[in-house]
Amino acid sequence: MSKGKKIILAVSVILVASASFVAGLLVGRNYDEDLATLRFVIDSYKKYYLEESDDFVYVMSNSIIDRYSHYYTAEEYKTLQEVSVGKRLGIGVTFSLEKEGVCVYSVHGNSPADKAGVIKGGKVEGIKIAGKDEFVKTEDFSVLSSEMESAKDGEDFQLKISYDGEDRIFTVAKSEYRETYVFYTDSVGEYSFIETDGKLSFEKRKESPVADMDDKTAYLRYVSFNGLSNDEYGSERQIKTALEKFKEDGRSKLIVDLRSNGGGYMNLMESFASHLIDVKDGSSALVSKAVYKDGSEDRFYARNVDYGEYGFEKIIFLADENTASASEALIGATLDYDEKDIVSVVLARSTIGEEYVYKTYGKGIMQTTYERFTLSGTDAIRLTTAKIYWPTSSICIHGVGIREDTVKGKCFEAEYKEGDYVLDYALKNF
Repeated sequence: MSKGKKIILAVSVILVASASFVAGLLVGRNYDEDLATLRFVIDSYKKYYLEESDDFVYVMSNSIIDRYSHYYTAEEYKTLQEVSVGKRLGIGVTFSLEKEGVCVYSVHGNSPADKAGVIKGGKVEGIKIAGKDEFVKTEDFSVLSSEMESAKDGEDFQLKISYDGEDRIFTVAKSEYRETYVFYTDSVGEYSFIETDGKLSFEKRKESPVADMDDKTAYLRYVSFNGLSNDEYGSERQIKTALEKFKEDGRSKLIVDLRSNGGGYMNLMESFASHLIDVKDGSSALVSKAVYKDGSEDRFYARNVDYGEYGFEKIIFLADENTASASEALIGATLDYDEKDIVSVVLARSTIGEEYVYKTYGKGIMQTTYERFTLSGTDAIRLTTAKIYWPTSSICIHGVGIREDTVKGKCFEAEYKEGDYVLDYALKNF
């Protein structure tokens, strides 16, 4: 990441800065009472406190900022940068604890689990590490976690996962992989980006299981605004590849699934918006703006718009309570430029207390991350610095979310039922 380059995250904006986080502490003639007091607290803590901890800076920093802000140690920040380009280590599964037991919540694209055929939704019944004769039952998440931690990197182990009462066994191993972010389905089949023999390709993985998908409709699921690399692993190129297939096959109705997409880098939102906003091809258009506490602004633009190439008759966003930040900004930009009234948002049901609600997360603020370069590495602190507004309506959805009364006439509440009722609603009503 080059010095001075801005990269905007859905949950943060990265502004590379060389100024020290503790600048001024060591400059005696630039006296600051708050900094002097902080120096006194730190010195006293380190000298006298009975339960002194080595990570006191980490704890102190994160105790005075909101939940969207964070102090990163050098090791954490290195991991964050690797994740931003899709570099990960593990099997690529996120588990959740449901009433029926430990379940597969999500599977990273191009991960060992994805290549093995693991899909979300199954209940994990057991795990068998190399050298053991029997599966260990995983009714408790701590058991699964402990067993997985004992598996060596690169060493095969097995997961027993039940789908609709049928047990399936998958062989996986913890290893490094590059995550992919785009999944595409049409009436022919399901497609995703997967690496084989060192080459990433966009290929059909299986025949389409989606009922009611006609030959004019395509479904694109985008899991995160991450993948900053300029090669085929970058999600910007993956989106473009999927939309090229949409165009070549003569599709005209695009369903964009942003459920559980909590955001990512805002420059990827700019890029995605360049395909979806209804302005003149080849032009640039404002898609979002950030307003800081001093009134100054950062503006984000979709450039080299190619909206007209796709012949959209309908664009339908699927969203839920975990659709946040860059996802909400993308939806907002597309809605603001919807002169032909072809854009809709289908909302999933969520529960707040004892009430059912239909809304997105509601994150309309932005963070700036400042780096500090030291001999031992680069640490960073991310701070909330601005509010985000939609480009023409100037709507800020922070704390509110996208819902029926936010965008009247274009948001729809999908009636809850078993199965993927949100996608089903979009297929049957648009």
